[in-house]
Amino acid sequence: VRTPEEFRQGYIEGAALLDYYAPDFRDRFAALDRDATIFTYCRSGNRSSHVLALADKLGFKQVYDLSGGILAWKKAGLPLVKGGAE
Repeated sequence: VRTPEEFRQGYIEGAALLDYYAPDFRDRFAALDRDATIFTYCRSGNRSSHVLALADKLGFKQVYDLSGGILAWKKAGLPLVKGGAE
């Protein structure tokens, strides 16, 4: 749930970009498989924590948040992929 610019700076392998600030964010999120296991993260954990509440309202079963966001991931020395915002 990061911006395209944030995503280009580095993302977790396998991540898909859903821009939290895009006008169609809620619709795009709602279109995801409600039975899938979904992991969310943003820069610091603020936006993704809001997404957990949205997921609950929409009936998603297994949505998890990366506490501390990508900043915590990087601080832990975990790998990132750099590149486009597909």
